[in-house]
This record gives sequence, C-alpha cells and structure tokens, in this order.
Amino acid sequence: MFSCASIVGVLASAAPAPAQTGAPALALIRDAVASEITNDQREALIPPSGQTFLWVTAKASGAAQTIDLTRVALTGNDASFPLVGVDSAWDGDPKQFSMIGRARTKDGKTKDPLEETRSDGSVAFAYTPGKLAELKILRPPASVCLLFAVPVGFKTGQIAGLGTNALVLPPLTTP
Repeated sequence: MFSCASIVGVLASAAPAPAQTGAPALALIRDAVASEITNDQREALIPPSGQTFLWVTAKASGAAQTIDLTRVALTGNDASFPLVGVDSAWDGDPKQFSMIGRARTKDGKTKDPLEETRSDGSVAFAYTPGKLAELKILRPPASVCLLFAVPVGFKTGQIAGLGTNALVLPPLTTP
C-alpha cells in the first residue's frame, strides 16, 4: 500500500524539469518605445495615460524551451511592469501583438485580451485569460518581441522571468 507522501514523491520525480533554468532564455536584440502599437485584430492601441509602450526584441538560441509569460516582468525605476503583449509571428519585428493585458484603442475603448493559440513552426504562443500565458520556442534560433507599458521617461531596467538571470536592458535613448 502506498501512502500519499510516496505517491506525491513518485509523481514529482516523474514531472519534467522546469524549462526556465540557467541564463536568460532570450538574448536582447533591440528595444524601443512607441506611443502606439497594433494588436492581432489590426487595431491601433495606446498605452495608459502617462505611460508609453516599450517593446523588446529578443532571440532564443540553444534548446527548445517553454516560458511562463505570467512570470515575465520588467523592473526599473523602483517599480515592476507586467508583460502586456507578445509578437511571436514576425520573427521579432513589432508588427502585431497578441495581447495578454488590457489595452485602449485611440478612441478610448478598453479592449480585454482574447484567447489565442498560434504557432509559426519555430515559436508557439498560447493565451487563455485567467489560466495560461506561455511562449514555446520549438526550434531555435527564433526571435520574439515582448511588450510592456512603462512610465514616460523610463530609461533602463531588466526583464525577469526568462530564466534564472534577468535580461538587462541598456539605457534607452530618446529619438
């Protein structure tokens, strides 16, 4: 007869190791701020008042991996900013973001994020509101674009949740 503790021990030893270990899963390619972005429904979205969008293009190389996007956050200016969108379909170009956070259209309407699953063969993205937000790097190398809403004037920070070490952003320059 098995005890609950022994069953849990067997299940835990059979579970796969977490995919987010070691150095950052992604390496910085470029980053920039934007006053407007486009979502997957091709709607122009604007950040909350007093904020701007910051997008970060990063490249995954090495082994396939899964990233829990609910754990990804940008820290800087003594604050933390959650991930609000991902562009996984354009090899890191910030063209159309799959939103995982609420956003506003230019006319002030609030848009809730939509459930979405997509795969382009090298990257897969899945989002179910309140349940799941994950990015799978299926066949590296692959690039993606991460989207945050930060205060206007934000200069530098680091992205946590991509591995055991944070991805450090260089200071942003104003165009």
